[in-house]
Amino acid sequence: MRITTSLILLLCLSTVSAAQDNKPQPSQTGSQNAQKTKRKNPQITCSPGTLSVTSPFSSGGGSGVATWSYYSAYCGSPIPTSTATWISFNDFGTQCNVAGDLNTCTTPFTVAANTGSTRTGAVIVSLGSFGQDGPAYVTQYGPPETLTVSVSGSGRVTSSPSGISCPGTCSVGFTLGTTVTLTASASTGYSFSGWSGPCSGTGTCTLTMNSPMSVSATFTAIPETLSVTVSGSGTVISSPSGISCPGVCATSFSYGTVVYLTATPSNGYGFAGWSGACSGTGTCALTMNGAKSVTATFMPPQTLTVSVSGSGTVTSSPSGITCPGVCSAAFTYGSTVNLYASPSSGYSFGGWSGACSGTGACAVTMNSTKTITAAFTNFSYTGSLNTPRYGHTATLLNNGMVLITGGYGTSGTLSSAELYNPSAGTFTTTGSLNTARYFHTATLLNNGMVLVAGGNPATAQSSAELYDPSTGTFSLTGGLNTGRYSQTATLLSNGMVLVAGGIFTVLGSTNALSSAELYNPATGTFSLTGSLNAQRFRQTATLLNNGTVLIAGGDPCTRFNCSPTSLSSAELYSPATGTFSLTGSLATARTNHTATLLNNGTVLVSGGLNGNGHSISSTELYSQGSGTFTTTGNMNAAREVGTATSLQSGLVLMAGGYDTSSSLYLSSAELYNVAPGTFSVTGSLNTARDNHTATLLNDGTVLITGGSNSSGPVASAELYH
Repeated sequence: MRITTSLILLLCLSTVSAAQDNKPQPSQTGSQNAQKTKRKNPQITCSPGTLSVTSPFSSGGGSGVATWSYYSAYCGSPIPTSTATWISFNDFGTQCNVAGDLNTCTTPFTVAANTGSTRTGAVIVSLGSFGQDGPAYVTQYGPPETLTVSVSGSGRVTSSPSGISCPGTCSVGFTLGTTVTLTASASTGYSFSGWSGPCSGTGTCTLTMNSPMSVSATFTAIPETLSVTVSGSGTVISSPSGISCPGVCATSFSYGTVVYLTATPSNGYGFAGWSGACSGTGTCALTMNGAKSVTATFMPPQTLTVSVSGSGTVTSSPSGITCPGVCSAAFTYGSTVNLYASPSSGYSFGGWSGACSGTGACAVTMNSTKTITAAFTNFSYTGSLNTPRYGHTATLLNNGMVLITGGYGTSGTLSSAELYNPSAGTFTTTGSLNTARYFHTATLLNNGMVLVAGGNPATAQSSAELYDPSTGTFSLTGGLNTGRYSQTATLLSNGMVLVAGGIFTVLGSTNALSSAELYNPATGTFSLTGSLNAQRFRQTATLLNNGTVLIAGGDPCTRFNCSPTSLSSAELYSPATGTFSLTGSLATARTNHTATLLNNGTVLVSGGLNGNGHSISSTELYSQGSGTFTTTGNMNAAREVGTATSLQSGLVLMAGGYDTSSSLYLSSAELYNVAPGTFSVTGSLNTARDNHTATLLNDGTVLITGGSNSSGPVASAELYH
């Protein structure tokens, strides 16, 4: 076969080289070629060229091409050959191209399947005595061998040559006989413990892939220490186990382990919280990515102390407090204690102070010692006024109802009037005043009618009117000789009404009055009587047991002189002579104060504003026998424009008012006890107020109505029991 192929090849080459139609002999052709290329040496020659082959091949074999060349056609019949029996050339497939002297040929070949290791076969093209092309080499790999890597712990294994990157790609086939190097890299917090399988140790793993192989890489977590400290009395345990403190308070956990710590306080103690690597009071969860320290703080029981003001009971949940009685108890730290206030009959709950506020249930967290006061007040709300007002009057009628007249409301000076029914606890409107007025007077006459006089809607009023309870209407009566407001009006023993002092307006300026007038119910007229020794308004007037009237203190301000702003002088009005005479002076000058006739005949003068315009807490007693004032116990709160009411018990109730030093409307109330001459705090008003009224009802309770505070005119009313 090879001889036939050579002859065909030689004929092809001779045909391609021939330049003439008569097809010259090879010697003639060579001579002609030599003449064309102008060879210096016309001899027959053959020179080797180049040889290249397709390579490499996989183990399954395949087809390739040998590409080779030589110079001159006089090289015999060259063909590629190989000593490797697994390489087979297809000589019939040889194709050549001629370009001058250069002959370039390609011959296809096949490579048989390989079941062994990688092999190499040499290929040459022999030119006889002229040499050879090549050799060129064909490489064929053996079948791949699988390398499988497994990883224990946290780390990565990679290979060279590339292929393995485990976790991820953990099984790869490598050509039989390939040398593979594995490298282990530990994750943070882990160390490489070593190889197992065909490799060992902790260095790189080098394998020759002459069979399937399996290698394991073990990474071990670096132990991290957890230390626990216990402050107080309690225990801390861990999950996973290891910590049980007190006892075992430090142990090591594998890197990355999540450890849960649980705190359990001893009996009576409370868990206050974690500090260090944890915070809060819940379960402590730690990831052991480093050494950690944690402190658990347990606190002993905390004491809750309750005090009660007024009459009522405070109880607790959980149990422990029942005050009065047991007013102090220890509770587990951090626990919530609920306190409940229950007022006694006739009292209402005024509110909490200290660690709680408001009037609802008191919930206190016992994270420290706590003190709480529960105030029970003798004051309770009753029906509200139909119209908020201050500077009004309140008069107890013979039928037991209370007449409310005039005042100043949200829309200005009022003419409306209302009746309070103690049985129903409600206010209803009654006939209106003929003239709107506030800071006026209202006096119950012996005939059951009510005389309303003076007041200041814009300028001092001189008009007066009578309220008839039987018809519920007001009718005009004789007017004052001098218009005035902030005056006093006193029902005398003879049934007449003494109106004294007050203030009137001249050319827009206020002027205190010294004039006084008498109202005669029989004639319905006012007539002048003796004048005060001093001009004054906002003074007090008290009917004494001997029938005279004590006028004390007040404001002497006129448009010409407003200093001092308070008077200390006092005088007595004698109905018999119709004159005023000076009596002993007050120890402290005052205005906007109160004066109350006591059961022993003395007069209690309390509070007010002093000459510097400051609220005062001092009080004095006036003796009819000596005609002098002596100091008595001070009130617990300085107050002006409050009220003072003599109770059936002989005590005097002081309620509300205003304190200029703190700029506060007052809700506090206190009782004056004649025997020791002292004041004691009683329940507080539910609503702070000043310029209100206080009326002793027939059942012994005191009705507080209206007034003003920081919100403006007040509509609420309260009862003091």
